[in-house]
Amino acid sequence: MLYNFESERPNISPQAFDIIIKYLYTGQFDITDKTGADLIDFMIAFGECMLNDLTKFTEDFMFRSQQQFLQDDPVGILQIIYCYKIFARSSRDGNTAAAFHAKCDRKGATIVVVRIANSERIVGGYNPLFWDSDDSSYIGTYVGGSFIFSFTNENGLRRANVAYSNNWRRSVYSSPINGPGFGYGDLYVNYVREPSVWYSVTSCYPTINLPNTMSVDDYEVFQVIKKSLD
Repeated sequence: MLYNFESERPNISPQAFDIIIKYLYTGQFDITDKTGADLIDFMIAFGECMLNDLTKFTEDFMFRSQQQFLQDDPVGILQIIYCYKIFARSSRDGNTAAAFHAKCDRKGATIVVVRIANSERIVGGYNPLFWDSDDSSYIGTYVGGSFIFSFTNENGLRRANVAYSNNWRRSVYSSPINGPGFGYGDLYVNYVREPSVWYSVTSCYPTINLPNTMSVDDYEVFQVIKKSLD
């Protein structure tokens, strides 16, 4: 009986199938010209076929080239090479600046996820450094890799609208009276003004067409941790 690979392994795309067959027949494996989305596809396929050596090689390659691939597919890459630990949820821990900083300060890289009220829209940002409440200041003089994002709905997470900072000296802002802040007002909450409203004025990041004011149901802050390659 002939083995129908496509029907038995529906999660393997034709491109991934071609990579696997070439590796099995030749022992050669080249992913240097592939996009982040391609590598995610390959990771799924390698897992289906239990090709652990290829999985580990791809993970290692993605770690070394993560900056490039984050620009291709930030959500997909962050899902593959990082794991997450929730630090703060405003509805659970308190929607105040003090609650945010008590949970999140000096904990390393984080991703902020904000749920817009009366819609399925999600916005947020990635801070590759840390948050701090010691003083009102922009964190670091160089914050490469930070970005803000917007999803129309939770079912479209692979189609994010993403913008990387074009003014790295003001990519991430932290203040004792504010929660998370990105850019010079590009995305932030000011607890002195209104704790349930987030604001956006295009400045340090290219526009992702956010409203100037957004009523928010909830927001969460996740620690971003690199997965072990072992």
